[in-house]
Amino acid sequence: MAPGLCIAPNKFFAEASDFVMRNDLQDYVEFFVSSPAGPGELKDKVAQWWDLESLEQYYAEFIDAHAAELTEWKRRRDRNEGTYRDAFTAYIPMLTEWRRLPFLDPELPLEFLPEQWKGTEARELFSDLHGILGPLAARHANRVIHGQREAA
Repeated sequence: MAPGLCIAPNKFFAEASDFVMRNDLQDYVEFFVSSPAGPGELKDKVAQWWDLESLEQYYAEFIDAHAAELTEWKRRRDRNEGTYRDAFTAYIPMLTEWRRLPFLDPELPLEFLPEQWKGTEARELFSDLHGILGPLAARHANRVIHGQREAA
């Protein structure tokens, strides 16, 4: 082993391997896959290593705060300056609240997570809201930045 050692989840192996091949680095990189070998159940160990209860509570709070917004925005069809402004007003706090969660979540396989893990539902909710609100909010931001107004 040498300086520059990088440890990453196995789910990134294909992406890392592709990068190594595309950049002709195969003479400088070694890949290893490891498995836990200690005593005890891995699911119990994982629960000791990460505060999954707190993380799940954060996900639940995100869902509680934003699920109704998704329902509202799915049925909302108007597209005008007010819509874009409303989308921006909803999007920025939602995005700000979401940003901390991926940094806290170790993205463990579902078999290591509590039953009815809220992270999956929260990710879907964020993705759906981001898909709806993101472009509308961006349109508002671009209009404000560039001083454009929609014709009445």
